[in-house]
Amino acid sequence: MPDQDGIELIRAVRKNQPGLPIVAMTGGGILSAEMYLNMAKVFHVDGVLRKPFGMDELTALVRRLLEGAQPKAGS
Repeated sequence: MPDQDGIELIRAVRKNQPGLPIVAMTGGGILSAEMYLNMAKVFHVDGVLRKPFGMDELTALVRRLLEGAQPKAGS
């Protein structure tokens, strides 16, 4: 992203849309992937994926997030 990094984007989304699920994905950069993902967790992302990841991993994470967002029966 040319104008901001992922952590800045996460902070902006959390400020403007606090209930929106966020998945952080990285392969690293200046810092290691683990460092970026740990920083993302500080800002309460809902899931993290380290690149490269498979479609099964992404699908399972998205499914888990969508299921968690659904209202429970009788609520």
